[in-house]
Amino acid sequence: MSKITVFRTIYSIAALALSVNVAKAQSSSDWSRNSAGAYGGVFQWDGSGTGTSWIAGARGTRTLVGQWLLGEGSFNLGRMREQLRSSDTQFQIADAQLQFQAPFSRIRPYLGVGGGEMWASGASRWHSQSPSAATGIRAFVARESVIQVELRMRGWKDYHAGAASWTVGLSRQF
Repeated sequence: MSKITVFRTIYSIAALALSVNVAKAQSSSDWSRNSAGAYGGVFQWDGSGTGTSWIAGARGTRTLVGQWLLGEGSFNLGRMREQLRSSDTQFQIADAQLQFQAPFSRIRPYLGVGGGEMWASGASRWHSQSPSAATGIRAFVARESVIQVELRMRGWKDYHAGAASWTVGLSRQF
């Protein structure tokens, strides 16, 4: 084997390894695109009494800085059967958060803080600011699909009421 053949073989192996690493880096950056999706889960609340009900909504996520800082906006719907009311109270929550995400490969834990507005109608009618904090995991399961599992805590009525939302969602990246 001549020196030129050895050099070409080493060069070919290095070029192949470099192209695999570049492709891997490109596919890793694809996991940090903007996304939109729907979610649902359980809403455990303490308002005029305590209880558990459902919550559902839509979320949009935008990358702000690299893969580690995201902005998320959401709109939520739900219903509470408050113990001190004669019928159900429906609620809507418009929420925004800054989320700090660990830039791991396909599984990314995150912490978020934010707030929004909460409106209630039905048996109880009111409007209140609603601060929130969240922790969760985003699992990038396919090139354009993200499964998100989250616990979000929130307060309302001047922080005299609160809730925990346990949700699972599916988003599509774009």
